[in-house]
Amino acid sequence: MVQNIPPVVAIARSRTKLPIHYDPAYFKLKYPMGDPPPNKGVCTDLIIRTYRELGIDLQVLVHEDMKERFDEYPKIWGLKKPDTNIDHRRVPNLKTFFDTYAQQHPTNNVEDFKAGNIVIWKLPSG
Repeated sequence: MVQNIPPVVAIARSRTKLPIHYDPAYFKLKYPMGDPPPNKGVCTDLIIRTYRELGIDLQVLVHEDMKERFDEYPKIWGLKKPDTNIDHRRVPNLKTFFDTYAQQHPTNNVEDFKAGNIVIWKLPSG
């Protein structure tokens, strides 16, 4: 049976088949459209790369928002100003951005999740 799969899901699924090695290193990225080497990344890079294929550059969106609302973003890393190389690749920053601009569907029921949802949770370890 053929299903209608949202483009965001089809792109994300195709990206999970690529040989990517987890690498949380700090990379100097071009701006806009900067990306770590294609064979390296972290969990957020799947989201960033998927949305780029849809024409949405989270690097730019998060950076521009951080320039305007820097005080509302986490201060975990001791930064004094936004950094286009890393800010969009950090889960707490994406959470702050999505909390402001994305629809929220708080739930503890896994049945409520839909294909294409971006789910963020805090692990007990931090």
